Amino acid sequence: RGVRTGRYADVQAGLDAVASGAVAAFVHDEAILKYQVGREPERKLRVLEATFERQPYAIALPPSSPLREEINLAILEVLSSNDWSRVVARYIDGD
Repeated sequence: RGVRTGRYADVQAGLDAVASGAVAAFVHDEAILKYQVGREPERKLRVLEATFERQPYAIALPPSSPLREEINLAILEVLSSNDWSRVVARYIDGD
């Protein structure tokens, strides 16, 4: 596709490169980018809607773990709460 790639030591270094005009774009985990960009609105960076590859998060447990059901229920409870919506809005959406 004619795109040159490079690496940065961390997310902040990649965002600094975009802000300075050294690169046109920086690709990284969407949630982390939205959080970092949201922390510095004065830089006027934005996270585009494009997704290259979806990478859901997970919690690994042994198949027979007695904690599996308890953790699953706790996650479902949190994700369905109004508190979770506020956390997402604050840290991810930048509201």
